[in-house]
Amino acid sequence: MIDGALALIVETVAQGGEVGLVGFGKFRPVSRTLWAVPAFAAGKHFLEALKKNPDLPPGDPR
Repeated sequence: MIDGALALIVETVAQGGEVGLVGFGKFRPVSRTLWAVPAFAAGKHFLEALKKNPDLPPGDPR
């Protein structure tokens, strides 16, 4: 099941689409110089879970 979901994400992003997984994040293609690369933006619940772990270093402020 996971392999099938990952294949669908890869196929959709490779065709220029976006795939959002509620609470987890969004995958989308982004142009970089000569070609597109995959990008991932973490969702709200994912980010909140990371903030709760005091052992992780603070993120990049950008």
